[in-house]
Amino acid sequence: MEEEKVWLASRNLEDDARMWFHQVQQDEGTPTWCRFTELLHLRFGAPPAVTTDLADGMCRLQEDLDRLALMINRYCAQAEKSERERLAAGRLQAVARGFLAHRRVRSLCEEVAVHLQAVARGFMA
Repeated sequence: MEEEKVWLASRNLEDDARMWFHQVQQDEGTPTWCRFTELLHLRFGAPPAVTTDLADGMCRLQEDLDRLALMINRYCAQAEKSERERLAAGRLQAVARGFLAHRRVRSLCEEVAVHLQAVARGFMA
C-alpha cells in the first residue's frame, strides 16, 4: 500500500521533481511513504504546518499498523505451531492407547505396576 502511494504521487511529479525522484530511486530504491515525504520536504520545502502535522500523524499511524501486522503474523505463526504440536501429541496418545489396548492393559499406571511386580519377583528370586 505504501509503495502504491509513492508510485501514485511520483506519477504526478513534473520537471525537476520528476528528475529528483528518479535520482532518489537510483540512490535508495523506492522509498517508503514516510521517507518519500521527508525527502520531498527537504528538497522542495514543507507544505503548511497543518498538512505537515497530518502527514506526520499518518506516517506514525502507518508505522503502528505495520507493527500491528507484524505482531499478528507472529501470533498466527505461533498459533499454527501450537496446533501442530497439539495434533502431534494427539497422535502419540492414540499410539499409546493402541499399544496398551493391544497388551490388554487399561492404563499406563497399570502397565508400570505390572512391570514393577515383575522386577520385584525377579529381585526376590
